Amino acid sequence: VLVGDGKTRKQLEASAHSRALTNVTFAGPQTKTDMRAFLNAADVCVATLKNIAMFRMTYPNKVFDYLAAGRPVVLGIDGVIRDVVERAEGGLFVQPGDSRALAEAIRELANDPARGREMGRRGREFVQRHFNRREHGELFTAVLRRSASGRERFENDQVVEPRTIITDPDLSGNGSGISAMPALNSSTARRAPSQEL
Repeated sequence: VLVGDGKTRKQLEASAHSRALTNVTFAGPQTKTDMRAFLNAADVCVATLKNIAMFRMTYPNKVFDYLAAGRPVVLGIDGVIRDVVERAEGGLFVQPGDSRALAEAIRELANDPARGREMGRRGREFVQRHFNRREHGELFTAVLRRSASGRERFENDQVVEPRTIITDPDLSGNGSGISAMPALNSSTARRAPSQEL
């Protein structure tokens, strides 16, 4: 089942039709609410992107949806999201663009459903522990409040406003991974030292 849209969807549908494939369904775009039913019905979820530098720094929402749903992920995306899936032990990575490896990874999990279920369980536990929306929201709100009240004045009446960067690059959960860095409202103002929150 292929869910979603894209510029090659019509080509793919035409290819499936010309080959008289009866085991391929194009479900089209779905709402977030309707996606629950698709995820619940899935044995394995697949996420792929082209192998370009920009995509190495992206965290696709769909991968988090798959992990949160407790589904094993076959991931054809390299970079930071690969690190998440591998640390979670929540799926299999294949090189982006390698269709044979992608098909083999899907077959591998289809032939070993117990392994897929275990990957799904570990993936769900990992995102609950490290990517809890409520906790991140509360943390972000606290940072915004602190930043809004933490203006500092410097010579010539130049105001330095803290700019917040949230990061936990090693996903260890040790330490907040949050720092406030000053953003100047004028290029001539003196820069303040970084402050740890």
